[in-house]
Amino acid sequence: DHWVSCFSISMASAVPPLVSASWLRSSLSTVRVIDASWYLPSMNRNGKSEYLASRIPSSCFFDIDDTDDVSTLPHMLPSPTYFSRRMSDLGIDGSSHIVCYDGAGIFSSPRLWWMLRVYGHHRVSVLDGGMPSWLSLGAEVEKGDATPPPAARSPFVAKLQPELLCTLDQMRTNLDTGAAAVLDARSKGRFEGTTPEPRAGLRGGHIPGSHNVPIDTVLRDGMMKAPEELRK
Repeated sequence: DHWVSCFSISMASAVPPLVSASWLRSSLSTVRVIDASWYLPSMNRNGKSEYLASRIPSSCFFDIDDTDDVSTLPHMLPSPTYFSRRMSDLGIDGSSHIVCYDGAGIFSSPRLWWMLRVYGHHRVSVLDGGMPSWLSLGAEVEKGDATPPPAARSPFVAKLQPELLCTLDQMRTNLDTGAAAVLDARSKGRFEGTTPEPRAGLRGGHIPGSHNVPIDTVLRDGMMKAPEELRK
């Protein structure tokens, strides 16, 4: 597992950002697994339906579309109170090692990974290759309605880490200063505005001065490329 070996775990609370399916299978009883599958409308897939049809045992489902209580815009960061309640409802507390996965490989699960880190929970990893990687092992799956998760030992308390979040005002300032590099992980067509946006009413193009690093350029077969490849 090249990703696990790349990180020196010097503290008991530290966990690698990526874990393999084989690691997860051997560690399933010690972690909390969350399916964070979400798909663009053009993909014609439904994360919750796929979760009910086939999922990693004991996993729960996190609906990325049902997290916003502060804005009418899609996928904005929820308030600390709202996010704390959502995590507590899933049986997550501050000591949990969480492994996020999705049905596409690596697509929407890093969003939940980031949200947890923004709110101060660093014991979180992404399953490299997601559900396809799990299935490739021939590992066990559950189907049908899920058993409610066990209650959290203590309430989840979200604590905002502002250094991991950039506001609209900060982005506007950066247009003038160029102090921070801005990366856009969307496809080249969406970045250049030559491909229609998958959501109605959205303009094409990109933030001025940003750089395009399409997500598929850092993946191979739905899994993250090795560090030495990414450095190139």
